[in-house]
Amino acid sequence: MQEPIDIVYLWVDGNHPGFREERDKYATEARDRDPARYRDNLDLLKYSLRGLSKYLPWVRNIYIVTCRPQRPAWLARNERIRLIYHDQFIEQSVLPLYNSNSIFCFLNQIPELSRRFIYCEDDILWTAPTSLSHFVDSDGRLRIHQRFGYTPDADAQFDESALLVNPTWAYNNGLLDAAFGRHRRPTHTHAPLLVDIEFWNELVRRWPAEIAATKANRFRSPNDVVPVYLYRHFLLNTGRAKVVSRWKTYIEAHYHGLEYLRPWIWIGLNLINVMRPKTTCLNDNWGEAPPVAITAMIQRFLERRFATKSPFEVDDGELPSAEIVRNGEAFPL
Repeated sequence: MQEPIDIVYLWVDGNHPGFREERDKYATEARDRDPARYRDNLDLLKYSLRGLSKYLPWVRNIYIVTCRPQRPAWLARNERIRLIYHDQFIEQSVLPLYNSNSIFCFLNQIPELSRRFIYCEDDILWTAPTSLSHFVDSDGRLRIHQRFGYTPDADAQFDESALLVNPTWAYNNGLLDAAFGRHRRPTHTHAPLLVDIEFWNELVRRWPAEIAATKANRFRSPNDVVPVYLYRHFLLNTGRAKVVSRWKTYIEAHYHGLEYLRPWIWIGLNLINVMRPKTTCLNDNWGEAPPVAITAMIQRFLERRFATKSPFEVDDGELPSAEIVRNGEAFPL
């Protein structure tokens, strides 16, 4: 690896004192308060870093993006960790933000971030050895993992009778249709994304007003640009990405929704050991109340599957450092 590659996680703890009260000052819709978007009851980021330490030793720095003053209680002092608060790289006029689409649009402004970085949501685990070739092919094109099924066509955003799971897909397809022609576009699996800042800046220059509007959306909105979706299709349509087979998608990038049915959870967890995918997304679909017994089962599995602590965790009984000093400047931890 001659080129440094960093990784960026978005993380939040909805149970942090005062977080809900501050959020609810601005929330206007029930979806804005959806606890699944802010829940951290499984400590998945901790296990993701355990997998990262084991399977991706070539990653340079680890950026954990969150809102002030949150910090994972288990996070240790480590020179590779960069805990970055929203107010350190996002315009003050739009804060506070509770919209991952909006926050993504500011990531290219993080100081000292590598030109190419891996964007990873905090519910994604690294479950097998992974090299840069997982993200790009031998010609340097981004490898895109597509699932079965299609996102809503652009016309659906104007059809009030259409039952859309997420109307933002139709809005984003409208942008892509106008730029590259009308197509049906498949869904992408939940997986880490290698982002090239130069390519992202090119995308911003193509849709400046839409990106600006998304940056200002405090909560998710039907007129959000979905960066991970638009970026993939932008590179596909400009010849800088290729689609891998759906078979490889399900082998390499495992996705499992966390539901209330215990056998379903058992199957999904055991498929990790059987298929040995590069990544696994455990997506929280529990709503208000996660089931206690199933939560405990998942936690036992995670402790067995990722038994070795990473260098990024405090030792038992050790208190985390409040800050780390680099080149004379204090950074929060």
